[in-house]
Amino acid sequence: MNIWLIKIGENPPINKSFPKMRNALLGEELIRRGHKVTYFASAFNHYTKKFITNNEEPVVIDENSKVIFLKGIGYKKNISFRRYIEYKILAYRFRRYVTKLEKPDVIVSAIPPYGITYEALIFSIANKIPIIVDTRDKWPDTHLEYFPQLFRGLFRVALWRDFEKIKKISKQATGLTAVSKDMLCWMVDKSKRTKNTREKVFYLGYNKRNTSGQNEFSDKIPRDKFVVTYVGSFGGNTDQSIVLSAAKILKEDFYFIFVGSGGKQSDLKKKFENLNNILFTGWLDQASIDTILDKTSVGVCPTAKGGHLMPNKIFTYFSAGKPILSGYSGELENMITDEKLGLNFKYNDLSDFISKLQMIKGDKKLYEEMSSNVFKIYREKFEAPKIYGEFAEFVENITEL
Repeated sequence: MNIWLIKIGENPPINKSFPKMRNALLGEELIRRGHKVTYFASAFNHYTKKFITNNEEPVVIDENSKVIFLKGIGYKKNISFRRYIEYKILAYRFRRYVTKLEKPDVIVSAIPPYGITYEALIFSIANKIPIIVDTRDKWPDTHLEYFPQLFRGLFRVALWRDFEKIKKISKQATGLTAVSKDMLCWMVDKSKRTKNTREKVFYLGYNKRNTSGQNEFSDKIPRDKFVVTYVGSFGGNTDQSIVLSAAKILKEDFYFIFVGSGGKQSDLKKKFENLNNILFTGWLDQASIDTILDKTSVGVCPTAKGGHLMPNKIFTYFSAGKPILSGYSGELENMITDEKLGLNFKYNDLSDFISKLQMIKGDKKLYEEMSSNVFKIYREKFEAPKIYGEFAEFVENITEL
């Protein structure tokens, strides 16, 4: 089969130092099964805020896969009108570009952004090609959260075309997939479509690498401290302030590591770099992240909104067999409680965060039980090869489900 995988904002599989993300992992499995894969990606790197390339010539990876980069204007801030325009341009360029390509047998297109997925849907309907829409975030609903409550109704009217696009995508896509149960329910409800076997959750998962046990930060991590690690972005749905506030208080027995870049990272680093129990690593490749997590005691998931998201890095923590301390509600909160994978703290409650952190550190038996449960659920449900093997089978059989 000839399969198109469309995702703006992910690093395409052309640089081995970048962690393999969802599309790359799915594509790798589809290729292993004998299919040909064309990745559609932005020429602009969302994480470094730099252009990967200045042209739209296909980049051949091997005989079975290639990447088509779509060129926009780029942006400096994730939350900005320029980013909104960038995605409008990419959708337009996709619509123009695909007319000269050999038609695929199946399309898998991700939201966000939804503009290019809408164009993929129109193309698939016109050419009678099955399309699977993979939901990663609740765009455009989440756009409204950045406006004052008083004006959200007004901005919803201004974005009515965007909401109509999501409704049509939900209603007319051949199949729907999502990274969590909450995401899938949200997308299905957009058009009130009847649930069937063509809707399924495939968690992000993680593929842990074998590590050497050392990197440039290894000697800086004290062996006699309880190591608290955050891995992820410094903006959007996350807020590291509660963890940093705890670091200012817990100076004796705790050591805090922050892995990631962008957003508020540079400002936070300047503000807290005088503390000797904090380490900001900046962006790291996957092998370096795995090495740090091997030396970590607990992984933390702070949130800016007390949201229902299933954060990407939760599966990275799972792969290391580390208990989780989370501020998220919804599916992740229930999973942590039901499976005894760690503890949940009250949103934006510093005293509760510190109390739960001390509880995990102070009860060795509880800690070992949580660690064992985390590693077990990772092996049973969240290893990338298992997830993307099932996802690839879903893609192969979409018209027969």
